[in-house]
Amino acid sequence: MRIRPPGRVLALAVLLAVPGCSSCDETAGDDGGRDYPDVPSLHACGDGACVVREGENTRTCPADCGAPYGSGAEVQFFADFAPKAVEYGRTLRFTYVVWNGGSTPAHNVVLPVPIVQDATTTIYGDREHCGSPGERYACMVDVSYVPGSMRINRVYHPNRARNSYAFVDTTPLSDALDDDEAYFDAGRNLLFLTLPELRARGDDPEDAGVLWSYELIADGGAANTPCEDMPLVQNWNWIFADNSPEYMNDIIGHIVCTSPRLRADLRADSAGVPPGGLVTIDATLSYDFIALPPGRDDSRFSLIRPRLYLDYPEDLVSLETIDKPDEATDLPGFDDTPSAGGVIYWARQDDSGATEMAPGESEILRVGLRVRDGVPQGTRVPFAAHVLSQRTAEYQNVDADMTIDVISGPGVVCGDGFCSPSEDETNCADDCPRCVPEGGTSSFRSPPCCAGFDVVRASHPYGWAYGQCYDWEGGGIPFVQGYCTACGNGSCVEPENACSCPADCGPHCGNWTCEDGEDRIACPGDC
Repeated sequence: MRIRPPGRVLALAVLLAVPGCSSCDETAGDDGGRDYPDVPSLHACGDGACVVREGENTRTCPADCGAPYGSGAEVQFFADFAPKAVEYGRTLRFTYVVWNGGSTPAHNVVLPVPIVQDATTTIYGDREHCGSPGERYACMVDVSYVPGSMRINRVYHPNRARNSYAFVDTTPLSDALDDDEAYFDAGRNLLFLTLPELRARGDDPEDAGVLWSYELIADGGAANTPCEDMPLVQNWNWIFADNSPEYMNDIIGHIVCTSPRLRADLRADSAGVPPGGLVTIDATLSYDFIALPPGRDDSRFSLIRPRLYLDYPEDLVSLETIDKPDEATDLPGFDDTPSAGGVIYWARQDDSGATEMAPGESEILRVGLRVRDGVPQGTRVPFAAHVLSQRTAEYQNVDADMTIDVISGPGVVCGDGFCSPSEDETNCADDCPRCVPEGGTSSFRSPPCCAGFDVVRASHPYGWAYGQCYDWEGGGIPFVQGYCTACGNGSCVEPENACSCPADCGPHCGNWTCEDGEDRIACPGDC
């Protein structure tokens, strides 16, 4: 986008051409700071064209865009990445939540991200960052950008996103300099997020912030620092807008030889339980200890929002007790349908109520379940625990499973509704169906969908999320339940809906699919 802002002043005295310009002046800006020779356009700062899409605005290139004008906006961002302790050969997902906390819309927002940040970094000029004058150090020299990995959520609001920004749906962006909000300048190894306007945060979708993410890979980059040295991954960024003070934030992690794991463990107080009997299961959530050299802060590796999901077969057992009712809950089946598998959702907190977990910590959730009457002798009752957190990658999450046996009880009878070890689809299809038919519920322990059908998400629009589509119970709950349907056959049949099967039931603004009749103006979340 090329702009000519109101009140534009061509600051020819400020030579902002390329990084390393030795003759560049430093002049006072309206916020008491200074203008710097940074973020040059591919068209060259000073060519007379203010190209916001390439990172130019009144603060990054006053020679083309004029002096900063106006006020009232307060553009800020929060940054995070996972994992915070990454192994070589693994990827890191960086996430930014950008919002305007002021009273007026922010104009021409630019967030430049240099992939390499060291003593040679000039994009932020003399502003404080890890490659700034003074104590210069290298903090992003062992990573590289993963092409095509940028994603966005254009209507993100923390008050309208149940759980965490780490688990919300996003749509892909290209690396090209196109109509999207971000691009990757491979020649300069820079990422840019550019927003022509960012409205002040309110309670409407168009007033929400933006969630932007991308991936880097720990591949050694230009330095190939040994993992034993725990090379620093410190992403230190500034954000600029024409009518907002500049803002800086950073996030810190390290490359390590072996990433700590977030682990689940399941133990029962008895290996065999009769019908009507009670079994107590201890579900342990633990985070590996990581030894740090002197001077390293272990809080950098603390997890945020560790979660454990305990799947149990609710046709065989019923939930009796949970010893942490303030942290854990039994999730109901979606829309009052049989869920075919119970799920206990544990959002672990520490003694102070914080949702953090430090390396070396562990905690137990104790659950009491009762074997249902009529379950035949010899039936095996399976359990599975799945873990995740806001700051672990999938390879760090170590799940667990276990079984208990039903002792005594009635003998096996085909047609009793229980699939016993001696039964299968060939000798008792009534109890052990080979597959789930159309419209059936698929979840824990379910067989696959029958031929011609596929599992679609148990997803509906939620009022608390601007009508956006989320899975059962909202963002953050794993895809543990769905329905077997013929999605894509052109006929919208329950339980399909515009969220679970947009191909048959769309359009719906909020289902993360840009459909006929939708565009960036009418439905920014999808398009």
